[in-house]
Amino acid sequence: MYQGFFDWLFPTRCLLCHDELQKNQQLCTHCLNDIEIILLPESGNLLHRPDISRLFDNLSFDALFALSWYQPPVENWIRGLKFHDQIHYKIALIQLIRKKLPEYTQLEGFEWPDYFVVLPLHPSRFKNRGFNQVAQVWEPLLPKHLISHTLLTRNKATQAQTTLTKKQRKQNLKSAFKCETNLQGKKITIIDDVITTGATINSAADCLKQAGAIHVSVWATCITPFR
Repeated sequence: MYQGFFDWLFPTRCLLCHDELQKNQQLCTHCLNDIEIILLPESGNLLHRPDISRLFDNLSFDALFALSWYQPPVENWIRGLKFHDQIHYKIALIQLIRKKLPEYTQLEGFEWPDYFVVLPLHPSRFKNRGFNQVAQVWEPLLPKHLISHTLLTRNKATQAQTTLTKKQRKQNLKSAFKCETNLQGKKITIIDDVITTGATINSAADCLKQAGAIHVSVWATCITPFR
């Protein structure tokens, strides 16, 4: 009774247009459909789009799927969740993934990986933040039996990549990840929120392939556009 009165008094409103919404939503259908998404090529692999593949050097991963460009409003939601504990943005990001992901998984020839691995945080960063924002957003929408929390670990507290030169990024990520599982013949999908240069993902993919993985794909919420 009291909850119903509270919901009536303080209704949930769309983050963008401020129209009233149902519970457990942060975006209305109209605004959700207006968000600029990244169009998939016929293969579903964004690395087959020249304008995207040219963003990265010396790729160690084999396929890429992403929802949107790293620009407002999605950029604001990721930053708000990641750095300012604005947990309500998680629902908006989940709505976006729920809308876009089936377009990819229902493509002809799509295969689920053997494991999903959310890009891990170093324990010190996890302790400071209190949660892994990528796991919070993506894991509710993935098959639970395919998610591994132990397959890949981060054993080096790296600096933020955005503050470093290309050479420094490579050195910063050297031996940053560890995999002690035999992945011979396995297909792995790494999940991350934002891909900019691809250096972090490359380091993780290298680690997984050294453990025997034959194919590493990446699913990301956003790609940073060429600037």
